[in-house]
Amino acid sequence: MLIATLGMPGSGKTTLAKMFARNWDGSGRIVVVTPDAIRAEVAGDASDQSRNAEVFVIAHDRTRAALATPGVDAVVFDATNLTPHARESLLAIAAEVGCGTCLWVLDVPHEVARRRNEQRDRTVPEPVMNRMERLYAKSLACVEAEGWGRVMNIAPRPLRSGE
Repeated sequence: MLIATLGMPGSGKTTLAKMFARNWDGSGRIVVVTPDAIRAEVAGDASDQSRNAEVFVIAHDRTRAALATPGVDAVVFDATNLTPHARESLLAIAAEVGCGTCLWVLDVPHEVARRRNEQRDRTVPEPVMNRMERLYAKSLACVEAEGWGRVMNIAPRPLRSGE
């Protein structure tokens, strides 16, 4: 199974992916592929977008390899996946290896994502957040028709004060 996340920075994608992998009680294991971590490997900085083409080739290769590995129940592709192209690439990988798909749509209010973004060590600049919000809204209008096996709208728990 290939699971992809869709959500704004600060929506809880990485937290959910890690929690899912840690608490999985299936027969195999869960692999989480995170382009941010690959950026840190390749460019020395998780926020360095200058080598994204290379980063995503590596991320997609790791996804293919993990999906083909015996004992792996699922791969979670932990990225914003805000463009149709990003999601189409993942659907193509799933078709290539013959596995099912699920898209987790992390639905948090934009002001919550913005607040979380501001509290991070590595923040996404305001103009980029604005552009991403527009892409997120466009994505919501089309994901149901893209061919995902399942689309799950996930609204993370309410925030406690200070989060």
